[in-house]
Amino acid sequence: MTPLSLRPGPRFSWSFWTLVAAESLLVTGAALSFPFLAVYLTVHRGLSAGLVGAFLSASMFSTAVAHGIGGEWSDVAGRKRVMIASLSGRSAATVLMAWVIWSRQHHAWIMLLHLTGMFLGAFFTPAARSWVADTTDPQRRVRAYGFLRMGSNLGWALGPAIGGALALKSYSMMFLFTALAFAGSALTISLGVLDSPRSRHEEGMDFKAALSTLADSRFARLCICSLLIGMVMSQLVVALSLHCVRYLHMPESRVGVLFSINGIIVVLLQFWASKGLERSRLTSGLTLGCLFYGAGYLGVGFSPGFETAALAVSVLTLGEILVQPGQHTLAANIAPESHKGRYLGVHGILQQVGASLGILLGGAGNEYLAPLWPPLPWCLVACVALAAGLGFRSLAGRVTTEQDGKIPSTPLQELPV
Repeated sequence: MTPLSLRPGPRFSWSFWTLVAAESLLVTGAALSFPFLAVYLTVHRGLSAGLVGAFLSASMFSTAVAHGIGGEWSDVAGRKRVMIASLSGRSAATVLMAWVIWSRQHHAWIMLLHLTGMFLGAFFTPAARSWVADTTDPQRRVRAYGFLRMGSNLGWALGPAIGGALALKSYSMMFLFTALAFAGSALTISLGVLDSPRSRHEEGMDFKAALSTLADSRFARLCICSLLIGMVMSQLVVALSLHCVRYLHMPESRVGVLFSINGIIVVLLQFWASKGLERSRLTSGLTLGCLFYGAGYLGVGFSPGFETAALAVSVLTLGEILVQPGQHTLAANIAPESHKGRYLGVHGILQQVGASLGILLGGAGNEYLAPLWPPLPWCLVACVALAAGLGFRSLAGRVTTEQDGKIPSTPLQELPV
């Protein structure tokens, strides 16, 4: 039975707001250091952008596998247990990574520990998203996921600016602060979040059954579209930072400001974007978001300096605030009640595979295409964003109006936060 304070209703529970705070702390810690990892390995360790892109792509692929495990595990063991275990393991791997950087160990250790930390940390996302789906009314999910995005991007606004300043002093200190933030997030969830009921007490993990979710053609189409837009979204951290340092000649501190602009815009506008999604079809919002992504990345490619790059990042951020909560809500709405962790885990696999491919191709584009013409890789990114938008648009006639976000309920203006 669902605990009273977690029963779906017009108000979000205290546990929900605690989860938002914990995710904000988590992202603050990650944003302190990980956006600068590609710069550290290329500029300070002398590795090629292609090699770094391949490595980061492999680590992102490991998170795709972990999403499937995390979603399935959270259905069996409980959402809270998986979230705490994930964050604790990621914190431990990051502490070791800080020591390796401080002691100037071989860069292979940095890669191994980063991959390990990313794999363990990826269990968190499907568990957290499933927890929200368990404890939130369907008509409130898009706003709930929007609030999670606001919390995350508050951390994204703070972390890179601090990390950019720390990069000038000590990369090892950056990763140490990151590890402390992960540990603090785990402690916050442990103390302040009530677990939702486990979905399948009597069953173990069944990965063959998880893959069978793709037999649902609507869900499979959604996953393919998420893979495509995942390729686009992943350009923000690695490819954009390398482009700005190599071709716009920005220092790391200026790159950090661009990430902070992205986070600030999400914090300021996500609530209103989520309200708009509640009043329209999710597929329409996702399509519009993909168009914003494409236009923003085209702007990055043709930017001559910091000011225009900042404007381009602002435009692509409008895509982020529509796409991120929209796709999670649509996946949760399509999933049956007893298998939300499984469905959201599989959805996360495809999205992370897209992100992995995006990082790999982004690094290759920076290495081989940008020297020919700097805007060329970004033109290709815009084409992928357009393809994702057309795919989301095609879902409108395949899902029910309720799954597409048009759920009869108490008028939204009467629903308090």
